[in-house]
Amino acid sequence: MSLLDELETAVGVDHVLVDADLTASYETDWTGRFSGRARCVVRPRSTDQVAAVLRACSAHGAPVVVQGGNTGLVGGAVPAGGEVVVSMSRLSDVGEIDLAAAQVTVGAGVTLAATSGGWLLLRTASLRLAMLATVFTASLTGVTGRPTPAASGCCATARCVRS
Repeated sequence: MSLLDELETAVGVDHVLVDADLTASYETDWTGRFSGRARCVVRPRSTDQVAAVLRACSAHGAPVVVQGGNTGLVGGAVPAGGEVVVSMSRLSDVGEIDLAAAQVTVGAGVTLAATSGGWLLLRTASLRLAMLATVFTASLTGVTGRPTPAASGCCATARCVRS
């Protein structure tokens, strides 16, 4: 069985993209600075499907590039040439919000924009919980992934004794 046949068996024929018009948005990052050609784009819906896709690619010696929201700034989720792009866009479930733990579990394809800009501010009486306060700070050396003090809800200003 060919790689494409195995991928179609794993995720369904509608979720293995080979047409250039359909793969184009997966082959260029959102800044437009990085691009490359993919062998195909595969869009699994479950972790079981992700595992089946990776097994098939491994068996055929096919390199893989995984894409979450394709919003990175350094081109790491863009194919260099000939890789199978595994898009996590269909893994988009958002779980229940756990107020006590101040967290929510989301699928690998959920973008910060899909979670109200990356954070939800909840008020319960005078208690404020900042959830999903992951404000990424880009720099010339990469992404720090560290929440800013004001975004994490601990202070009213960017100056924070806890940072």
